[in-house]
Formats: sequence, C-alpha cells, structure tokens
Amino acid sequence: MEPVEPVPRAFGGHPDRSIVPDLIRAAERAESVISAALISVGAPHLRDLAVLDEIKRSGAAGVRTNQLATRVGASTSRIAHHLKSLESRGLASRRPHDTDGRGVVIHLTDKGRRTLAKGVAALDRLTANQLEELRGQLPVEALRAAHMTLMAELTNSASRR
Repeated sequence: MEPVEPVPRAFGGHPDRSIVPDLIRAAERAESVISAALISVGAPHLRDLAVLDEIKRSGAAGVRTNQLATRVGASTSRIAHHLKSLESRGLASRRPHDTDGRGVVIHLTDKGRRTLAKGVAALDRLTANQLEELRGQLPVEALRAAHMTLMAELTNSASRR
C-alpha cells in the first residue's frame, strides 16, 4: 500500500499554513453572510434550510435521524439537537417508524414546508450587492491557489498510478 502524500502546505504566499483552515474560514464566512441576508428578510438560517430541504427530499416516508445526519454531513448528536430546535418551532415532527417499533422518522410539518419555501425564495432573491459583498469577504485568491494546488496534486497522483 502506497503512503498517502500530504496536501502541500505552500499556497497563496503562506508556506506555513495549511489549506484546510482557509477553506473552513471561507465556508463559515459564506454561511454567515448568506444567513444574515436570509434572516434580515425573515427567512430561516441557512443550516435550517439545509436540514428542512433534506427532510422534504425524503418524501412521505420521512427520514431517520442517522440518515439525515449523513445527508447533511453532521453528527447524529448535532442533528438530534437541531431537530429539537426545529420541533420546538413547529417546523418538523418525529413519528414512530411504521415497522421498527424503536425507531422514529422525521417529517416536515405544514409550517416547515412554508418556511422552507420562504427560505428558498429568499435565497433566490439575494441581490447582486449581497453576493458581491460575500465575494469581497472571501479570500478568493487563496481559494483559487488552493484549488490549483489540489488539482495539481490529484493529477500527479493519478499519473503515478
């Protein structure tokens, strides 16, 4: 088995920094700016929209907590906490599983469907100014350099196999 090569640490003029913290900061900043824009027009937080959308995608059958966690890329305990918040606001409900007496399935409520629709519409209406503000707050050049570094590494790795 070949050893895994680390991602190069030199990019964007920061040879002492890893690519991962920059990517995490950029994602967190994007989420913060978009969520603030959504909340300013009375729509739900971006994370709420992501969870509500995944519940909606499950259809009439609903979705189990562990499946939902996998789909949104979160831990089961984090999703369970998030679901308590959604339930307390009347956006989602838990029901017993039809065949597994111990299991529960999550469904959207009517209010959850309306809230999701409102949030999606608000996302669609984000103004060019808000999107430009977001772009101005992200380390675009560092992200571009990180992308180029990762693509070069993937290409080199594939050619060595």
